[in-house]
Amino acid sequence: MAMPFPSTHRARSPRAFTSGEEWRVLVWGVGWEGLFTDVTLGILCETLYTCPMKQMVTAKLKLHTTPSQFRALRQTQLAYRDALNAVSRYAFAHGKKSNQQWLQQETYAVVRATYHLSAQMACNVPRQVGATYKTLWTKMKQNNAARKAGLTKKRYKGLDQPPKYVSPTLTYNYHRDYSLKPEQQVSILTLDGRVVVSYTGYEKHLALLQHGAHLGAAKLWYDKPRKQFYLLVTLELEVADPTPETHQHVVGVDVGQRYLAVTARLDNGTSFYSGKQVRAKADHYARLRKRLQHKGTRSATRRLVVISVMYNQKSTPFRLSLRRCLRAAVQV
Repeated sequence: MAMPFPSTHRARSPRAFTSGEEWRVLVWGVGWEGLFTDVTLGILCETLYTCPMKQMVTAKLKLHTTPSQFRALRQTQLAYRDALNAVSRYAFAHGKKSNQQWLQQETYAVVRATYHLSAQMACNVPRQVGATYKTLWTKMKQNNAARKAGLTKKRYKGLDQPPKYVSPTLTYNYHRDYSLKPEQQVSILTLDGRVVVSYTGYEKHLALLQHGAHLGAAKLWYDKPRKQFYLLVTLELEVADPTPETHQHVVGVDVGQRYLAVTARLDNGTSFYSGKQVRAKADHYARLRKRLQHKGTRSATRRLVVISVMYNQKSTPFRLSLRRCLRAAVQV
């Protein structure tokens, strides 16, 4: 049943700038830079080039919850997913809109009242739905262009029905929805308030959390087979710019299906990693998944979960072996 969102119509706000006015751009680590219409873009490019290099890393933290904390986190996840599906249906019923600001204005109050989400979560829901619809509209335009060019006869059906969110993964914002505590503990927001949970993880990631890494948004992910919660935290690191002295070897890697990876070095040395065996297994499981998805019964859904685990177990050793070979090629 669709949510009783109010049908309000607001006038579109005027444009922030007009032709000939000054544009002000927020440059990372520098501040506000004024750019006029008659100034070349080279000034901004030079400013951005002198900024330190950034590297994004995702730290996977295993949460050790009590039974009450587990129920609170699971309840929050399911409420967030229900809100996503409700806003998705609302956007579909109002012209399949992807405007995130419009969706937030229309659905924010009802999402908070109906699903009891926090203010920041209620803002994240329309943003995620709007991003999903924007992706679907892009695929629709690409399909229309391909049909006009005669490259395909199939019609894109991604917008025939409102997108349905199945995964209960939700997004947390640092200092608003979650924050780190001493002694490897993290404070996480739930529908019943904050809970303080201890965590463990990769030693190098834990060291980055404690010493200077800039923390960004995090995702609360639930591993259903193991019934385990994980917090995936985004870390932003400052690294030195690459120089010829620090990077003596350059290796180009091209990935594909017939050959999983092809490497090329500066001395014209090449390596080919065949994907014949893995491709055969992947095609087999793809056909099996297609049949089960078409069947659509509850037993077929359970079987889908089982074969996904089986495929990961069979393909993981080969992926690890390929990763080691690529590392050895880089270090040559």
